[in-house]
Amino acid sequence: MGHTNPTKTPASAGASAMLTNAQTAAKLGVTTKYLNNMRYSGRGPAFIRLSKRRVVYKNDVVEAWMRANTIEVGA
Repeated sequence: MGHTNPTKTPASAGASAMLTNAQTAAKLGVTTKYLNNMRYSGRGPAFIRLSKRRVVYKNDVVEAWMRANTIEVGA
């Protein structure tokens, strides 16, 4: 079977699509530096470490994290 490069999978490909650090930062509306800081401090969405320097995020995990961290004002 061929190797699938997670960085080539578009975010719109489905719930289980893999997102790069830059794609995840854009989805969250933050800079990659801020996302890195969130990851290092354990405050961001769960990630998959592919190597010492490379991580990816599952789209459905990022969306679940966003829902769990959404604060409804006046609810």
